[in-house]
Amino acid sequence: MTGNLTNCVLSCLELVQRGRPLVQPDAVRLRKAATLVIAFCGGCVAGALAIILLKEWSWTVPLILSGAAVAIVPGSFSNSASQGGQPMASNRTLASH
Repeated sequence: MTGNLTNCVLSCLELVQRGRPLVQPDAVRLRKAATLVIAFCGGCVAGALAIILLKEWSWTVPLILSGAAVAIVPGSFSNSASQGGQPMASNRTLASH
């Protein structure tokens, strides 16, 4: 998040700098960084509201949302070995080489 906030601030400073027009890459960088910063702040507000409204049950919200994401998009979260990719080497395999 620090990098996104830094990019947003630098892009804003480039935007207000006199004598230098805002070029397209600067505009794209500002739009991307600002979108991420705004989404992060929205998530913070949503988390605070969950704490206020649900108290100790607020931890269930991310659990339910992640379960819904897995249910809605089946197969997207499977491991690479089941899709024909190479499985990761275990610690025992790495130690024997």
